[in-house]
Amino acid sequence: MTRINFRKSILVTGLLISAGLTLSACQTTGTSSSGASANLDRIDSVLARATNDAMSRGKLNESVELLENMYKRNSSDPAITVRYAKALRYVGRYQRAALVLGPFAKNYGEHKNTDVLIEYSALQSAIGNYSMAEEYARKALVDKPDSARAQHVLGIALDAQSHHKEAEIAFRKALENWEGDPSTLLNNLGLNLAAQGQVTEAISILERAASAAPERIEIERNLRIVSALQNKSYTPAAEAVPIPVPSVKPKKADSQKGGSGTATPDEDTEDMSGDNAKDTEEPVAEQSQEEAPKPKKQRSFN
Repeated sequence: MTRINFRKSILVTGLLISAGLTLSACQTTGTSSSGASANLDRIDSVLARATNDAMSRGKLNESVELLENMYKRNSSDPAITVRYAKALRYVGRYQRAALVLGPFAKNYGEHKNTDVLIEYSALQSAIGNYSMAEEYARKALVDKPDSARAQHVLGIALDAQSHHKEAEIAFRKALENWEGDPSTLLNNLGLNLAAQGQVTEAISILERAASAAPERIEIERNLRIVSALQNKSYTPAAEAVPIPVPSVKPKKADSQKGGSGTATPDEDTEDMSGDNAKDTEEPVAEQSQEEAPKPKKQRSFN
């Protein structure tokens, strides 16, 4: 089996994280219970759509502002804090997200809300702290071993650390219990399989992802890239054998310079070796053109 060596930069969507957070609504100071619930439902809807629809991401700023006000009034509530941190992550405000969510993640025993650990893992992966992302995903799985979202974020953290087989196991476990749109998870599983050289199955999985979410152009792009790899043989640079190029023989001594002008056998050999040197150089350039592309993984942290 040909093993495809993807760059560490994460085919785009790269690793994808589930957007749906099924958290209980809570009452906010100065807001009725029904009003708070309606606001949280609306925010959850925006966050969920943001995964599949780039246009809805424009509404995230509105959600961030609303959540920030709710968080200020209820900064001790883990449910609101998780939503707020998630919205901050969506708009790239990672430091702020870590600031508000970190205390809850580190004091998990006080509230036992596994959604905090899962979102903190997703945040750490988005930042690039994959070992910490793995740590918090595993903590979530201690209390909820069947959590599909915890398995998913664990798979993302493992995959980013090149633990591809372990990541595949986590992704497949997540798929067993996944609820809702599976395109995000299927995309990441497909990329994981491609990284292991299992291109045929990777294409099949990515086709399922594209079928589940045909509007997601990043999945379609990943599918095109992996499909192109199927018809190309890839040899790692370390294993490539250079083609020998004949050396050019030196010209004869000056004693031949005043000759009749007829080429000597040695001079014929010199001319031929020069032509051969050019001919042998061309396949080297062609070989480099035929190398499989090193695609940029697109795993989004949604």
